[in-house]
This record gives sequence, C-alpha cells and structure tokens, in this order.
Amino acid sequence: MNLTEKIAALAKLRSGWAGSLSVPPTFRAIDNTNRVAVLLDVSQLTDIRLAPNTEGSITFCYTLDGKRYEWDFFNGGDITLTTVNSLAQTEFISVEEEKLEDYV
Repeated sequence: MNLTEKIAALAKLRSGWAGSLSVPPTFRAIDNTNRVAVLLDVSQLTDIRLAPNTEGSITFCYTLDGKRYEWDFFNGGDITLTTVNSLAQTEFISVEEEKLEDYV
C-alpha cells in the first residue's frame, strides 16, 4: 500500500476505533495530509510515520535531507509543522491551510 492509499484508509476509521472516546479524522484532516503527501517525492523520504490520533488528528512524520518533519493535521483545519535539523534545532510553525503548499 503506498502512502496516499494509507492516508485514504484513515477514512475507514469509526468512532471508538481505539477506545470508547476515540474519534476518527475528518475529511478535512485527511485531505490536508494528502495535500502534503502528493507534493513530496516519497522516494526521497526516510523514517516515514503516519498515525491517526485518538482525538481525531493525524500525525505525518518523515526525514528529508537530514531534517525531521512532523506535521499534525487537526479535525478543525489547524495544521502545525515541527522541524528538527541535524543540530537538534527545533522550529515550530503554525501553518495556514491556504498556504500549506508553501511549507512543503
């Protein structure tokens, strides 16, 4: 299963998927995750991790050119990007949905 298929599979999650209080990601969170994934050359990525969270967000992590990227896509459309470079310097960015492509 390729990355976009794994992202699409998150739409199959239902309420209670990981316990009685867990909620599935919304279409918006899934769509924003996919928007980032399709802009990346997946063959250049290492340490890829895609995980739904019980509060409904999606975390998508990967390493590219020695830099670690951790995206969090929330059900309401909020997006955060945390990057860590090879010197362990961390940057936290709140990303506007309309400007998502500018950060990929």
